Amino acid sequence: MAVPVAAGATVWTGRGDGDQPTMAGLVVASTLLSPVAVPLTTSALRPLLSPECADV
Repeated sequence: MAVPVAAGATVWTGRGDGDQPTMAGLVVASTLLSPVAVPLTTSALRPLLSPECADV
């Protein structure tokens, strides 16, 4: 959820006659945002890793 879009997505977009420039932009944007998005996502999901949640 927080990791960058795979660069291979542009290949699949091309095979499906999709909008490759938009997909390339999404790859670049998600890569640039990942240093912020990954720590925020892991911090938000940290409570799910507590032992109390494991007993449910």
